[in-house]
Amino acid sequence: MNNDFNFFNIFIVLLILFAMQTISLAQNQDEYLSDSDPGYKFIEELQKESCTKLPAYDCNTTIAECLELYEAIINSLRPDLIDLDEIKDISCSKISTRYEGYGVYKYLSGILDEVHNTANNLNLGINELPKIGSLPIRELNAGVATPSEEMGHIIIINRHFFTFANEMSKIIAMTIPFVITREGVKIDPSDEALIMKLSQKPKTIMKNSYETEDPTLLELYGGRILEFIETFRGHQLPPPPELQNLIISYFKGIEMFALAHEYGHVYYKHTVRSSQAFQLYGKTSKPLNQNTKKIKRGWLDEVQADLFAVDIIKEVAKQKKISEDYFEAYDTLYYAPSFYFKLRNIVRNAEELYYNGKYYPNPSSEEIDLANKLIDCVKKPSCDLVKFREQNNDAISKFDRHPHDKIREKIIYEMLEIENLELGSSFFYIIAEIMNQNADKLWQIVQPGFLEIHKVNKEKSLVP
Repeated sequence: MNNDFNFFNIFIVLLILFAMQTISLAQNQDEYLSDSDPGYKFIEELQKESCTKLPAYDCNTTIAECLELYEAIINSLRPDLIDLDEIKDISCSKISTRYEGYGVYKYLSGILDEVHNTANNLNLGINELPKIGSLPIRELNAGVATPSEEMGHIIIINRHFFTFANEMSKIIAMTIPFVITREGVKIDPSDEALIMKLSQKPKTIMKNSYETEDPTLLELYGGRILEFIETFRGHQLPPPPELQNLIISYFKGIEMFALAHEYGHVYYKHTVRSSQAFQLYGKTSKPLNQNTKKIKRGWLDEVQADLFAVDIIKEVAKQKKISEDYFEAYDTLYYAPSFYFKLRNIVRNAEELYYNGKYYPNPSSEEIDLANKLIDCVKKPSCDLVKFREQNNDAISKFDRHPHDKIREKIIYEMLEIENLELGSSFFYIIAEIMNQNADKLWQIVQPGFLEIHKVNKEKSLVP
């Protein structure tokens, strides 16, 4: 299989997953990892429970339907790449459990293997690779727990965020006005050019009725956020050819950071022994599965796992730089974690406005001060986080929760040292910088609309 197909295939896996919104029951497969592995059996049972309790999901999608959809998507985008045998092997395969999304295990396990190998190269590896699966869980992107010693460590990715991050990266990238000429690329980063771009109506695929017939980029942006909150299915954008490599790098960087973060929890022994750690959610605030326990980790535990993920991202980007298949878009891996936390903060803001009619608070001055102390420490080779915890225990103990996403973004940006990287003035780096800026700008534009939606829903008694 050529590299072009491998690279492009990631988009198609996501398009199929988004289109089916399914925890599907595969046919014509003799055995799964769940037949012999207790960890994957546990994941399969959770996926089955989610499948039966979430009416938005179709539990009976077959391989034949997957192949039919896959062929139709590729035919409309890249007909030169169609090979049904390769499609079946990669994007219409299951492997892990009967209820996993098509192609998901191969994609996620590939990234987890890369995280594991990179961690080993940095002498940060663990003995046993965690099991991995996808579910509509409460965590914005991922969670890790150890249900039992027999099952081992289990990482669950939120499949809604899986597709949400992909769509948002495409939409936000397309808001950047640029023209490719013989002299090079001309980019207009002005707010005026952005506003003009937002009114454009791009070609979409897999249209659904809840959005307008021909949505603008701004409507697609707001629609994607609503889709994440309410599990709707909306229009999808085909990957813009000139930005395809950048978006793949961004999306892979987001998933790699999330998986490396959970892997870091395992490395630092932050994991909790519980078979009730993963809460399944539909459109309500109550978990679908009973007897679940919300697992809380400390403020510094989360930062420590973030710093672990930073080391992985930096090493992967470094190795890409010296590899034979190096491409400039790979360097934008450095920007993906910041984009990830911007999306997390946008979702938290949207949920707070949509359900409660309130604005999500910014980090307190105390948390900002604590973050600055931490940054000063970890920038020094002699930094000892055990001593940092002891010296700042009173301040840390005030935050019995994850750090604010803006705090995490600030720490990550500082530790990735993007400002000191010799990335040059490539088209991709400039686009990446503007993408991260536009993520915030677009939210400021659509934010009042979410408050209006809450007011309308409250009048109709759709929210408390």
